Amino acid sequence: MSIFVDSIIVAYKSPIVVGKRLLKFAKGDASAPIEATKMVVEKAELAAISVSSLASGRSLGSVVKKYRRKVEANARRL
Repeated sequence: MSIFVDSIIVAYKSPIVVGKRLLKFAKGDASAPIEATKMVVEKAELAAISVSSLASGRSLGSVVKKYRRKVEANARRL
């Protein structure tokens, strides 16, 4: 996919993932603390990977693709 399509998918699915997480937190789901920790760790890891990828000369498109894959995986998992 192109960076444009990947960006559109991330922009569309990210709010869905946020909504699913917020619903889990609001309901007091037993797995909410685990999900919150997973969310923070995941964001830190992906940020570090993105910076190192760009610093090593990889394209912005490859970074956006990683974000798209992660967002889609979270959407399926939640």
